[in-house]
Amino acid sequence: MKCKYHVDDKTTTRLLENVLACYLDQPYHRLLREYVVVNVVLEDGRIEILLTPRYSANLLSLLPCEHVYTMGLHVASIHRRDLRLHLSLGQLIEHVITRSYIIVREKPLRKLLYGRQVFVSEDEYIEYVPPPREECKRVAVLDENRRFAAWGVIRQASGGKLLIKPLVDVGWYLRSGV
Repeated sequence: MKCKYHVDDKTTTRLLENVLACYLDQPYHRLLREYVVVNVVLEDGRIEILLTPRYSANLLSLLPCEHVYTMGLHVASIHRRDLRLHLSLGQLIEHVITRSYIIVREKPLRKLLYGRQVFVSEDEYIEYVPPPREECKRVAVLDENRRFAAWGVIRQASGGKLLIKPLVDVGWYLRSGV
């Protein structure tokens, strides 16, 4: 498949900054200072977003496009205007997330890791910090040790429960056979 890539694309960088602002209080510029944002445009119109360590960014020009993936952390994709966050972004920021997250106890987390949506009552989660604004629709689902487990969407359900619908979870790798 043919592709082309752009290093430090301003539009993609701004998009990633907006995503990070949904989860981090601290200046995410520190995180982005260590990395260069690379977007790979594929033949079918998909855009894959990578974070490449700044010190190795100059090596990108030596690689054919299909090998650029080896130089970075695959953090998101855009397909038909739909932004999908990848597991590696959650794992990169798991210890500094301060907004848009829920810490879930083990039993409901096991169900989530099988790709199932779950209803959780107040005693089944430890902490829930809702998204700070309307455009921040996703939440990071963390385990009791604050390790990243999934990207999800939360809806208020009846009886004071929350419905967590996983978008992508760490169990996906096992189920997909990747």
